[in-house]
Amino acid sequence: MEGRRKFTPRQVADVKIMGFGSVLDMEINHISTHLGYRLLVNYNEVLNVLNVGNHTIQITTD
Repeated sequence: MEGRRKFTPRQVADVKIMGFGSVLDMEINHISTHLGYRLLVNYNEVLNVLNVGNHTIQITTD
């Protein structure tokens, strides 16, 4: 991920703690700003879940 080079070591660690570490190794050239916003708004960092309508997706390190 090109943007990873701009992350501090602490930010990389935080991404991994949230369960999104594998995303750091993906080659992503573009992400919709609307999608990024929706992910941030609907992610509950206390419960580690992504709210999607009437359902939730448990975010794990697996």
